Amino acid sequence: MKKIIVSLLAVVTVIGAVAVGTRAYFSDTETSVDNTFTAGTIDISVDGENPWTSSYTESMGDFKPGGHEREYSYTIKNVGNNPVNIWKRVVITDQNTGVETEPECDDQNGVWANPDGLCDWAGTADNNVMAPYMHYAMDVAGSPLIDMDWDVRMSEMDAVWTPLQSLEPGDSVVIRQVYTLDETAGNEFQGDEIVFDIELYGEQLMAPGPTSDAKAVVLENKSGDPHWTPVMDNIWGLLTWDDSGNYRVRAWNLAGTQYQMQAWDAVNDSSYGMFGSTYGGGDVDDTDLYTGLNTNTDAKYWLRDTDTYSPTLTLWEATLVN
Repeated sequence: MKKIIVSLLAVVTVIGAVAVGTRAYFSDTETSVDNTFTAGTIDISVDGENPWTSSYTESMGDFKPGGHEREYSYTIKNVGNNPVNIWKRVVITDQNTGVETEPECDDQNGVWANPDGLCDWAGTADNNVMAPYMHYAMDVAGSPLIDMDWDVRMSEMDAVWTPLQSLEPGDSVVIRQVYTLDETAGNEFQGDEIVFDIELYGEQLMAPGPTSDAKAVVLENKSGDPHWTPVMDNIWGLLTWDDSGNYRVRAWNLAGTQYQMQAWDAVNDSSYGMFGSTYGGGDVDDTDLYTGLNTNTDAKYWLRDTDTYSPTLTLWEATLVN
């Protein structure tokens, strides 16, 4: 009898398990398929070339002192799918004697070795460093960014990144570059050559921009929040320094009423505070600056509007100092 009861219990247990296994519930299933993360693109073309391969040697010849301007223009287009900030710099790669002439030879106390048509420098040095005598100006989208009257020299802008424009996808901008040889450039520069590269750099909005080892940084007023893009309005500044740490600040068309330099060091996450003289609005040219500034990696320099501390009146660093 006990065996029969145990067997019945086993059968009931199996039936109960089967009943639970076949019980139904309301449900729904949704599946999203083939999901893909796609990186955006930052890409620019120049005069329809990508990569850019053109040069401007033909338009850059026959310089003479006294206002004989030479210029070249090119069109930058954003062919990526993101807004992009554009920077430009010229990098001097060589300054050489080019074609020797008798006046150049005589001017530098050489001996013109006719009939060979070569100069015997007779222990003297041939000065080919013409960049300090080359004036530099630039227009962006038909508006002056660096004015020829500001007396900015090519030697000061060597390897210095200058912000040009922010471009939406598909937009383009025309850049016009102008050079002229200073009227004080004498016969010592006859036939001499400056060889340089033109570099353009595009980067996504809010990125810190390129860095370089140039002893200069452009100062720009910016739009403020949210993107802090440079404002192309002919308000512009340039901070330069030499190997001894002597600084010079120049700025033009300042819209505020009172300015002073300020520095910040990203390495130590600290500010040097204000230094140097206090300047009024308009134009500034000051070589009497504090000489002990630290130019650590990612240092920043600002020409601050100390009257209102307005972010749109301040001239901020265009790029970080390396």
